Amino acid sequence: RVNLVDLAGNERVWKSHSEGDALAEAKSINKSLSALCKTIRVLADAGTHGRDSGTVFVAYRESNLTRLLRNSLGGTAKIILVAAV
Repeated sequence: RVNLVDLAGNERVWKSHSEGDALAEAKSINKSLSALCKTIRVLADAGTHGRDSGTVFVAYRESNLTRLLRNSLGGTAKIILVAAV
């Protein structure tokens, strides 16, 4: 299984002066990215302390993004991250 995800970047609402639908979309993007960050942090901490992801509570249901990527994040999947800054 292959998952390709475009994370679209962190939206700075105060800087872009977004309103209406654009504001709602920016909030949704920020929420999903925060949930993904939190999930990766919990999994990384569990790996650092020698625990597997089955013994640690990971909030995959916090966003649709983490729910969709659950098998890729918490399993034995190989992950490649490409970042363009």
